[in-house]
Amino acid sequence: MSTKLPQSSAGSKKFGRTGSSIAIGQKKTSKDQELAVNESVSDDLVATRSLRQNVSFRAYPEGGAGPSQRPVSSSAAAGGVKKERGVDATIANITGDNYFLGTGDSALQRKKSLLKSQKRQIVIKMPVIIASPYGKLWAVDILALYHNAVKKELQDMYHMVEAMHKFQMSLGMEDIERFYSWWEVFEGFVIDYFDIEENVVFPYLAQRVNLNSTKLNDAERKMTKGKLTRVLKNIDDMEDRFHNRPPGEMLKSFVAFLDEFSPRLLGYFQLEERIVPKLFQSNFEESDRGVIQARVYDFLKNRQYMNETLVLQSRWLPAIHLKVWKIETLKGTSKVAYNVWRAKLERTHCILVNEFKQRVVAIELEELEQEF
Repeated sequence: MSTKLPQSSAGSKKFGRTGSSIAIGQKKTSKDQELAVNESVSDDLVATRSLRQNVSFRAYPEGGAGPSQRPVSSSAAAGGVKKERGVDATIANITGDNYFLGTGDSALQRKKSLLKSQKRQIVIKMPVIIASPYGKLWAVDILALYHNAVKKELQDMYHMVEAMHKFQMSLGMEDIERFYSWWEVFEGFVIDYFDIEENVVFPYLAQRVNLNSTKLNDAERKMTKGKLTRVLKNIDDMEDRFHNRPPGEMLKSFVAFLDEFSPRLLGYFQLEERIVPKLFQSNFEESDRGVIQARVYDFLKNRQYMNETLVLQSRWLPAIHLKVWKIETLKGTSKVAYNVWRAKLERTHCILVNEFKQRVVAIELEELEQEF
């Protein structure tokens, strides 16, 4: 007897993915029509998204991700640099104790059934994700606010993937669609952060610092983001492949893409955290942190997903820091609307992580009952 995930407004097919944060190519007309018909619950954050448009993938240099509905970034393509890049060197120095760079295929498996064999071949190795210090040094806080927010989402993502692995034998398209409902929001947040860097943080830093003399020069950053967003596109494309074959069979390839994405993203963050705070500390004043945060708000306020981005960047904060963040960041009606935005995101995005965990608990209880 298979155990189904409890239904919620966020993850059920009723809501679907009413617009992806990234265009991944032509979709079947019938699926678009189904999404249009089901776009009926305006009270939920997910249901406010417009239908996915068939827009070419907006690229950082390597042909990576770009949101179909989000405003196009002004980031320019950079020329290829063949030497080893700073983030590559950073990743090369990361030890296996901190980050895992492979799916851990087992050489000891024997043929019993295809799904059982593939389940044993997949080893989900969640990176050790350590939060950056926050609230102690203003120069560190500028990036730590966003880095910790993304890391929180990464942790949730791995919890979901580990859960799918545990119930791989009964993994169905409903589960995949629920994951991609969560993924859409995470992916959009990562791309928004990249755009915040390129449109606010680094231009502000470049007023007094020559970034071309650092490993975070324009070409290096955009080449790295090109690689990262290319993998995001690969993960997007996996959704269609899940439709064409049994979902359990595709999990191994899916995990391989995650293994390619997460260490590189964390390596990039690590490189930034070694360089950027020192540059701010040496060339700016503490008051500049508030100026940057205000400019981020102004940058986001005309974007379609401002509410999501503001909630995701702040929901990880302890209560004492969240209170300060609200005072320093929110303006106008957003001061009142923030709690509403957060409640909606909790019930349409964050809840999916808990539901996947509950699915695992239900399966484990069922297995215990069968033993007795």
